[in-house]
Amino acid sequence: MKKKTQACVKANLCTVTKKKSIATIALCLFLSTVYAQDNNGYDLRNVDSPVYIGDNIKKSMPLGHFINYKAPIANLSDFDGKLVIFGFWFTRCGSCIAEFPRELALQKKMSKDIQIIMVTYETEAAVKKFINSWEQKNKTQFTLPIIVEDTVLKKSFRSLFNPYYVWLDPSGCLVGQTTHLFITQSTVDALIQSSRKEKAILNTASKSTTIR
Repeated sequence: MKKKTQACVKANLCTVTKKKSIATIALCLFLSTVYAQDNNGYDLRNVDSPVYIGDNIKKSMPLGHFINYKAPIANLSDFDGKLVIFGFWFTRCGSCIAEFPRELALQKKMSKDIQIIMVTYETEAAVKKFINSWEQKNKTQFTLPIIVEDTVLKKSFRSLFNPYYVWLDPSGCLVGQTTHLFITQSTVDALIQSSRKEKAILNTASKSTTIR
């Protein structure tokens, strides 16, 4: 499985255009189930190196310490059935902050299908202070959940940009790592459609095997 997932990562990083990259992410989404469907998932607290596209993340693993969420601790299973997008940022990253409106708008528009979770290594106190200031300045409530004081997720996914985003499909499989340019409805739609086709193919294959 490693050779196939590594090849998929390389293909994803070498794509030039946005259109081609979306297609690559969708292809990775399909390949992830074909090659990783028997994987129970990695507990990222126990991994020593970054995971690859196509690898599954253990859905019962605590993701970290949350603020701006209904509970201080959550795992992937709490967002069951949704595409989960981790947005990595920090308070001194101007380009990260500039994406807040886009992220908030996309979450609001596609709340049934996705969950954007912001992730930072900074302290709870520092992040709360910054978010309060941002809300007052922009007269906008920041509604996205935030993982603070992160030491697990950052080391588990390759950091290529600021900000950068990690995409997990509803099964907990890593299907993409992108820049802010892909935080769009068209990218989400492409991944959701690919996921549905993938499930249909696997269901058909399963029924055929059962009949035989």
